[in-house]
Amino acid sequence: MSLLEVRKKFIRETGRFDLVMANTTTQFANSTNEVTGGADGYIREAQDFLDRRMSFGKDEAEITFTLSTGAWTKDLQNIRAIRAVGLSDGQDEEMVFLKRSSLREMREAFGDENSSLGNVSPGQPSRWTIGFLRVGGMTPTVASESNTRLVVMPPADRTYTLRVQALFKSSALTNDASVSFWTENHPQVLVWAAQYILEVSYRNREGANAILANIDEALAGIDNDLVEQEIVEQSHPKSTFRFVEKPRRGIERYIS
Repeated sequence: MSLLEVRKKFIRETGRFDLVMANTTTQFANSTNEVTGGADGYIREAQDFLDRRMSFGKDEAEITFTLSTGAWTKDLQNIRAIRAVGLSDGQDEEMVFLKRSSLREMREAFGDENSSLGNVSPGQPSRWTIGFLRVGGMTPTVASESNTRLVVMPPADRTYTLRVQALFKSSALTNDASVSFWTENHPQVLVWAAQYILEVSYRNREGANAILANIDEALAGIDNDLVEQEIVEQSHPKSTFRFVEKPRRGIERYIS
């Protein structure tokens, strides 16, 4: 399904036609009303909710980009968590993994007597962290509301290729034709999750809990399917995905 199709299903199941542009059964463009908001807001929140509630291979990926000479930051989009950062260059093509450090450790290792990173001599980057430093200055600031800023030290002494292994959010739902893992594979679960967000906004605990039970039952089924795939030709399978909450079933199963 596309976002438009999910929106239609959400509106029809909830009866909240005020969340689309026209209060009819035929017009389903997302509402921009400043008071009521729109259906898409609930659907996007629902997708984020599902991403956090159940995480597995769908959200693991590697991105590659060029780090230019003198550069030491890169803003990354749609990131949930960075797992590892590797580096290579055109001279020896050897992949080297950088060490994770805190911003404080970066300052202690590379900063001057004032802990400033402004005068660090370029070299081959050896460490990485998540930071809030403005490029070209030392004043702490948030790079972007939606970006994750990767900081490496020391600044690059030549052009390098960085490979970032990370957990990503599901594809953003930005227009009617947008699709994601949830819209294409489990649209009903996404609609239930949007209904759950809506019920929470009503402060209807009983109704929200009833919907949540349906969501968890569906996620448990997805869990079991993934475990079945993982145990093929393995004596002691271990899941590659992670539940935020305690595993409900399937994930700890082993073949005797």
